[in-house]
Amino acid sequence: IKKIVHNPPPVLRSKRTTVSQHYERMQLYMQKEAPYKDVSFDREAMASKLGLSPSSITRILKAEGQRNFNDYINRYRIKLARQMLTDPRFDIFSLEAIGREVGFKSRSSFYQSFKKEVGIAPGKFKKK
Repeated sequence: IKKIVHNPPPVLRSKRTTVSQHYERMQLYMQKEAPYKDVSFDREAMASKLGLSPSSITRILKAEGQRNFNDYINRYRIKLARQMLTDPRFDIFSLEAIGREVGFKSRSSFYQSFKKEVGIAPGKFKKK
């Protein structure tokens, strides 16, 4: 039993490597092209761009410990929103405008996701 646990068959190792490789490709795509800024960006669009099936995207995210696709892309959106909210160049923009700029369809979805990720509303975060 110890041999099997410590030395998984090559098929299992290569499958895990493939999942990790796909996840890295997803990360690079998100970082370099920022597709999440498009309000219509969805799992199908990502799958198409990366040559994967939508269900593969879900499986990869689950294998890498992510909650779901929407939470995954919203993390990128919130990260960008946090940067914008702390940058004085964006002081002239409303919170709603910043939310739309980072890819949220509505003010309410921006506020809800921001609070879920950061723990406080975007307005309170900006005032900090």
